[in-house]
Amino acid sequence: MLLTITISLAALLGLAGLFSFTASRRDAKAFPPPGRLIDVAAGRRLHARVEGQGVPAVVFEAGISASSVNWIAIRSQITAFTACVSYDRAGLGWSDPHRGVFDVERMLADLGALLDRLDIPGPFVLVGHSYGGLLVRLFAERYPSRVAGLVLVDPVLACSWAHPDVVKLRVKRRAERIARWGVWFARFGVVRLATSPILVRSLVKRRRADNGVVSCLQTELVKLPPDTLPLIRSHWCRSQNFRSMTAHLTAVEPSFAALKDLPAEYPMTVISAGNTPPEGLAEHRAVADLSRHGRHIVARHSEHWIQFDEPDLVVEAIRAVVEDSRTGD
Repeated sequence: MLLTITISLAALLGLAGLFSFTASRRDAKAFPPPGRLIDVAAGRRLHARVEGQGVPAVVFEAGISASSVNWIAIRSQITAFTACVSYDRAGLGWSDPHRGVFDVERMLADLGALLDRLDIPGPFVLVGHSYGGLLVRLFAERYPSRVAGLVLVDPVLACSWAHPDVVKLRVKRRAERIARWGVWFARFGVVRLATSPILVRSLVKRRRADNGVVSCLQTELVKLPPDTLPLIRSHWCRSQNFRSMTAHLTAVEPSFAALKDLPAEYPMTVISAGNTPPEGLAEHRAVADLSRHGRHIVARHSEHWIQFDEPDLVVEAIRAVVEDSRTGD
């Protein structure tokens, strides 16, 4: 009896794995990379999409488990006045998965190598959302000569995550467990089933009709335009996405530890979500004040994904930093 159950389970897992593999191959054909795959380290490639013309070029850095798709609402508006680069960190979007240790130092090295290999002159205006805001600040501290300005879109808060309290730590540990389990759920097709179009449409509909817990969900599947959902689903159905998510979650505290809060000569704008708590607003103002040309803006009608809630506000903030860097003001 036990042998029969074992054989049946193994057969079921095998079929599930084959289903997931076949579906992933189909996704790769249906959603090819829209940009270039750039070799940054011994055959490991990062996906980068370069659009528009002009200097300084704007380089987008997405949030902790997000991809270049998260800038879809504003990319075309940026190309109206300068070049822009949106890319995927290792294991996310269309980029190859990381090998070995993948920590904040590797992320910064990858970004530097990518910019070296792109045919775009620096320095650059770096735009980071959430954890991406922390990464571009670190990059700017390490390589100030490569940075013409920063725009931080609701950057992750040190007061919440640099030294998380018991509640925050519990949330983070739970997210890490989900990400680790997600590797296996993706490998055997569970994520694909859980993100079926019917369930996703139901989630979006509930969010629009509900002002409670569901309305607070800040996920790609809810915030991105509906026509991008199949694409995002294809990314989330790969186990490498969850391996990368695990590495990013682990890197949050060391990333804050590496930050020196150095004064900045380049223009910098920090945009806070409208629901940011008072201590968070104070922190964001202090970050903006590190620059002699710093500005702090509160997006009154936005939650965390300001580039979707108030895209024009983000575009104008980027435009202002680009123009300041051009004039030297």
